[in-house]
Amino acid sequence: MLKKAILLWVFLLYLTVGFGQRSVQFLNNNLQSAISMAQARNKLIFVDTYAPWCIPCKKMEKVFRDPELARYFNKTFVNLRVDMEGATGKEIHKKYNVIFLPTLMILDSDGNVKYMVDELMTADALLAVAQKIAEPEVYVYQPAENVTVFDPPAKQEIVTKSVVKKSAPGVTTSVSPPSISTQDVVVESSKTVLNEADIKTSSSVTPDQVINEPIIEGTIGEEKILYVLNESDDVPPEILFQESYFRLQLMDGSHKETAKLYIQSQEDWSTLKNRKFIYDFLYSTDTEEFQYFINNRDAFENQFGKENVKQSVEILVSRRLITGFPRPTLAEAKKLYAYLDHSNSERMAYEYHLNNLFLAKNHDEFIEVAEAYLEEFDFENQQVFYRLANLIADGGDQNLVESGIEYIDKAIELNDANYLYYDTKAYLHYLNDDKKKARISALRSKEIASKLGQDTQKIEVLLEMIGELE
Repeated sequence: MLKKAILLWVFLLYLTVGFGQRSVQFLNNNLQSAISMAQARNKLIFVDTYAPWCIPCKKMEKVFRDPELARYFNKTFVNLRVDMEGATGKEIHKKYNVIFLPTLMILDSDGNVKYMVDELMTADALLAVAQKIAEPEVYVYQPAENVTVFDPPAKQEIVTKSVVKKSAPGVTTSVSPPSISTQDVVVESSKTVLNEADIKTSSSVTPDQVINEPIIEGTIGEEKILYVLNESDDVPPEILFQESYFRLQLMDGSHKETAKLYIQSQEDWSTLKNRKFIYDFLYSTDTEEFQYFINNRDAFENQFGKENVKQSVEILVSRRLITGFPRPTLAEAKKLYAYLDHSNSERMAYEYHLNNLFLAKNHDEFIEVAEAYLEEFDFENQQVFYRLANLIADGGDQNLVESGIEYIDKAIELNDANYLYYDTKAYLHYLNDDKKKARISALRSKEIASKLGQDTQKIEVLLEMIGELE
């Protein structure tokens, strides 16, 4: 008997360990614990940021279940998953300037960024980045097909009063400062590899007046020297200009600060050089640079082309609406949709905001905004009526049940062939202790669902619940 028990325990342990290796094992919502563990185990930290409403974040789950990726990450990193809607999320947002979700980061054991990207990544791409950063001395990257290779400009030696060494790519060709996104970039000892499809659409246009200036940097052997940015330093604008492009390749997010320092040093943003710089470093709709870009859209269209500017606006607005953190308010959504030049931008903003409130199950505000939407835009939107009734049913507030029944009756008036509407109505009558009306609606829901070949199991459960009413 004891032998069987031991064998069973070993078998269950084997299953647990085996299953664990099939997915990345995460700590939850405790950055300091992750740092302490990383220091104790001499490991790097991998951070996955998400929010319950973030659909792209859910797509990363499949990536984290990749067996090869899971084995490597569980062995190499302390893995931390952070719900950005919680207290730790606020800390991460402030500390690392997380703007879009999912943002993936690799930190050293002190919590400093070594890699940061705010896009979806494939298992192969994420594994390649992780191996390069964790094991640069043994990592060999095989370039994928259809990639664009960027080689930094020729070096120019300088002397600065404070410097820090950073390993960086070698140099083969002199080119003008590029405009690239921070998506799926792997920094190597000889080059930086980007997926061509991931390069920001707007970066494909380079005006005739492109500034062909080399990145300003010092050299010691194979290393590059970056200027240390301290508040007390009076850094020359040209160093900030060139360093912004170089830092963009480091994938640690530091280019945002450098780019902002450069553009703030400029009294005239309207020069061809500065407009190109602003265009290259646009990354969010919540910046002064983006507002300047919108206010001077004609000038940017003349320099880069109307279609390219339109695509840039669409990319930035879409990212803010879909993966932006924190979620845009109704007022912000109205502004964002207006940037897209839609004639019905205000209505679209309302619908977007209502969807966010519904997913968040924010009952009170959804009801308030939905009623304003129905009155102003569309009194025949059956989905809004249905969602209003659903939230009331889900909330279980007895004082709102009668209103919920009125809402679902409106939806049924607009479409009496949707079994879900009758199902919701049945449940609301059930909450109202009206057995007869609840049963009639539930049977109607079951009838329509059966004709459509839908599963009626939940309706059967509801009918049993109704039958138990006295």
